[in-house]
Amino acid sequence: KTLISSRQYASGQNADLITVDLTSGEWSILEPAAINGWYVKDGFMVYQLGTDIGRMVVRPFDASTLRFTGPPLDQFPATEWFRVRPTPGGDLLYVPEPPPRPTSRLEWLTSDGRRDFALELNDNVWGTPALSPDGRSILASERASLTSWQAPLLRIDLRTGVREPVSSSPIGGLPSWAPDGDAYYYTVGWWGKRSIVKQLS
Repeated sequence: KTLISSRQYASGQNADLITVDLTSGEWSILEPAAINGWYVKDGFMVYQLGTDIGRMVVRPFDASTLRFTGPPLDQFPATEWFRVRPTPGGDLLYVPEPPPRPTSRLEWLTSDGRRDFALELNDNVWGTPALSPDGRSILASERASLTSWQAPLLRIDLRTGVREPVSSSPIGGLPSWAPDGDAYYYTVGWWGKRSIVKQLS
């Protein structure tokens, strides 16, 4: 098994996209000057160039050899990392910039480039959307502003829009679902000490 992750430098300004062998612990650079990589089924990698506010690209990727098989194609211009998340089905969940809209909204971005409305939010800053395996709910963070580090996690029912607070503490990383949907994971804390929390769904 292989983990796709990022090695960020102490300055916080640069990072490399890396692969980590979960058996041996050995790692290697997959793409320099890149961050926030996700493997998408049918052989693609979605990642950002440069920093976590860089351009979002999609690139053909062979999971068996852990090598790219084609050049990157632009998906979004400069975008904050917390606004985009691939789904298991190969689409992207995307929270566009709210201005000039009075509120944020959640959209589906399909593989053919179509954008479909998913859910109306509010005028806060939303991000880190993670779709549940059954497609019925998402985990997402909510902040009062881009300068606020208080980003509690909520679970949102996509059919009803009902929001259930998950963590009152600021999350420190992207939430993830277990493949069977019985639990989800998130981190709390930032630089220095972090804790991984498992919560049954």
